[in-house]
Amino acid sequence: MAAVGAWLVSSLLVLAAAEDLSGISGLFERGPDNLALSRLESDPSQADSSETLDSSERNRKTCRGCDCYKRWMGQDFPGLNFCTNHNTAWESAAGKAPDMKCMVADSKCEGSAEGSCAPNCPRYTTNGCTCVKDWSMEGHGECHDSCCNPTNTDAEWCMVADSSCQGMQWGPCAPGPVQHPKERVTKKGCKCANGWTVEADGAVQHCHTFCCTPSGLGVDGEVCVVEDEDCEGLNIGRCRP
Repeated sequence: MAAVGAWLVSSLLVLAAAEDLSGISGLFERGPDNLALSRLESDPSQADSSETLDSSERNRKTCRGCDCYKRWMGQDFPGLNFCTNHNTAWESAAGKAPDMKCMVADSKCEGSAEGSCAPNCPRYTTNGCTCVKDWSMEGHGECHDSCCNPTNTDAEWCMVADSSCQGMQWGPCAPGPVQHPKERVTKKGCKCANGWTVEADGAVQHCHTFCCTPSGLGVDGEVCVVEDEDCEGLNIGRCRP
């Protein structure tokens, strides 16, 4: 009975600490996991031949599936319709792959005012960040297809073009197009950091989105590492649905 009582008290202490988060806050760290990754020079003439330029669905949406404006203007490209090739005549004659882009109706969907269209669609992480097509990892060789698995982990991953989007230099690859990540906040309204780690049960868990539910800590619901500890009063907080 004494052993059962001690176990119960220990379990209650863990749950109480997880409930107010202060007891486990020291296990969390904001995106420190920077691997020895480097960009490689890409071949500009390579294009993805699996997509066609004359698809009515593709010509009216970006690779992420965001709606394009029918009529819009770009610098040096007046009077454009939906997705348009931004290559110059010299670039096209030199065999450069079509640089299809359009102005999007919802910049929050794309993450910018313009978006890429087929056939030059990039790969994305599960968080919606653009992958670098050609990159290498020190001691593990090169990747020339955006998403590879040089470390023999559970799934393919990639070096990201913008680490501020992912919160780290890398992220797990999504099977298809993903919209640009939407920011999350805590229940107190404090901004969540994108990309963080937590150590539990002797292993490091990675959160590649703003909010995750780490295992092994007795945490109920999504939490995040916050960008401003003064706002939350702690380095972590519970995420607002």
